Amino acid sequence: MRFIHLADLHLGRALSEFSLIDLQRELLTQVVNHAVAARADAVVIAGDVYDRGTPSVQAVNLLSGFLSALARLKIPALIVAGNHDSPDRLSFLSDILDQTGIYIAGDYRLGQPPVTLRDACGPVNFYLLPFFRPGHIRQQAPEETIAGYDDAVRVAIERMPIDPSQRNVLVAHQFVCASGQMPLRSDSEMLFMGGTELVHAAHFAPFDYTALGHLHQAQRVGGETVRYAGAPLKYALGEAGAAKSFTVVDLPEKGAVAVRQEPFRPSVNLRTVRGRLADILARPSADDDGDFLEVVLTDEEPVYDAMQRLRVRYPRTVNVRRERDMMLSMPGADLAASRAERRDPAAVFGCFAEEITGYPLTEAEDAEMRGVIAEAAGEEEEP
Repeated sequence: MRFIHLADLHLGRALSEFSLIDLQRELLTQVVNHAVAARADAVVIAGDVYDRGTPSVQAVNLLSGFLSALARLKIPALIVAGNHDSPDRLSFLSDILDQTGIYIAGDYRLGQPPVTLRDACGPVNFYLLPFFRPGHIRQQAPEETIAGYDDAVRVAIERMPIDPSQRNVLVAHQFVCASGQMPLRSDSEMLFMGGTELVHAAHFAPFDYTALGHLHQAQRVGGETVRYAGAPLKYALGEAGAAKSFTVVDLPEKGAVAVRQEPFRPSVNLRTVRGRLADILARPSADDDGDFLEVVLTDEEPVYDAMQRLRVRYPRTVNVRRERDMMLSMPGADLAASRAERRDPAAVFGCFAEEITGYPLTEAEDAEMRGVIAEAAGEEEEP
């Protein structure tokens, strides 16, 4: 059994104000072409199919075209809802789609049977575990002690009708960690509530392979057979240097697993460029000028209209930030004085405004902000 493991497609997502729908179409076309060339038996999507619960028409049409192509090729698709998906919208008409080899799990019921596919070596059971919150399982198993996500996933797996003599695959969308190992995260993936959403990879021992979604970096968690496919596109500025791919999994027989990454090279990349504004604008024209760019400016002097000027030369500039600390870089500046200056609320706001807009406050704006701060301070001092 050979299948392609995808996750976190986030169809309909934008980077800054730039739509990524065309790049997402490139990705899905590459997946279909690879599925045919590699003679894949199935395609698995481990959640966050859409970027939002109410997806755009473009996103819905893109998924429809992708699944229709797989159905025509008689390649089954197995999909679970992620935390960005609306379970009801994603699984609409799922009973009918089952008949075409498109299996979608939006909601989850304890003890739900697997989707079983067959190859020359026999059956492979795919257990579809969409994203859920602990309360969803607590309502179905009130006799269990379910304090958080870890308990909820444990109970869900314990209730699965797993045959250990057969090949079993879990498709899930959760925040998974291994003993002594936290997974790699991108800028937007943060732990909340003291880590109560963490699920331990030890629960996945009954499965020959666990196809995970939720984190955007492709990685294994603990053993070789518990893996995040990662997002196939760079959706955060912190991923500018990351290599993106989709995962191909082979299960030739019980107990044997082989995994490899197939690179995805989109026509438009996300890169970080560092330097002085004048030098960046003066660079010779290149084929990658149309990439999405995060620009890190090293200018010590104020820079005006940086974003507008950069977009004339690099139309897909998505972010501009300043690298230097103005106070510490001033010749002869006293360190203690600069620290005191940075404690000044108006100065702190000025630095923040310049970081966001790319230009410093005018004298009038600075004066107005200082007046607002002084007024607020006076109100606080009143009895």
